Amino acid sequence: MLQDEQNELLDRIRVTTGALSGLAHDAAAHASRYAAAATPLLLEAIREGASFANPASPCPDELDQEAAPLASALAEEVAGPLNSRIAELLSDASQDADTPVAVDRLGAAFRQWKVEKIGVITRHHLVVAFSRGAF
Repeated sequence: MLQDEQNELLDRIRVTTGALSGLAHDAAAHASRYAAAATPLLLEAIREGASFANPASPCPDELDQEAAPLASALAEEVAGPLNSRIAELLSDASQDADTPVAVDRLGAAFRQWKVEKIGVITRHHLVVAFSRGAF
């Protein structure tokens, strides 16, 4: 998803004629997109945790509702800081009128998220989901 977002943002930068600061994501929509992607994976982790703790019994259906709040928490943890960084970079680029520098900085920001941050955050939330299912 991060790579797709980066590509979408770069495409919008290429075709825009106005200020780049207007290209920042809507925070709620951005978080919603991550939550939608994370929900089925977290639900699977919950079910695996329940199965691990009690292999003889199927996962109770009421555990399915546990995935949505976990997905929302993950989404906020990713989308909030990433949105802020993107908005800051786009605002700086609008003031400097330097699109190539903005593109480089956005690439660096997304690279940092893809390499350093997203794995740690998602592993944490998957462990929480698995543990919730086991509990």
